[in-house]
Amino acid sequence: MTSLGGPGLASQPTPSRFTAMMAATANLKTLREAILDLAGRGFRAQNAGKRLAQVTLDVDSLPIMPPPKGCRWWTIPLLRA
Repeated sequence: MTSLGGPGLASQPTPSRFTAMMAATANLKTLREAILDLAGRGFRAQNAGKRLAQVTLDVDSLPIMPPPKGCRWWTIPLLRA
């Protein structure tokens, strides 16, 4: 058992476990809000505390969800049906 109450996977790499935990449905809303909040703080810090008139966010196209069981990261299609 892990500290999260689920079965532990000793052979699974730590980044994979972290990604799976962060991709849990309960965490997605908080992650989206945090990304926007941190980006806004960074832009205001670079602009003497003032908001920018326009911002373009270039977000990585890889999904924030773990790959299906038995599938490796590099085999996941970027577009899902």
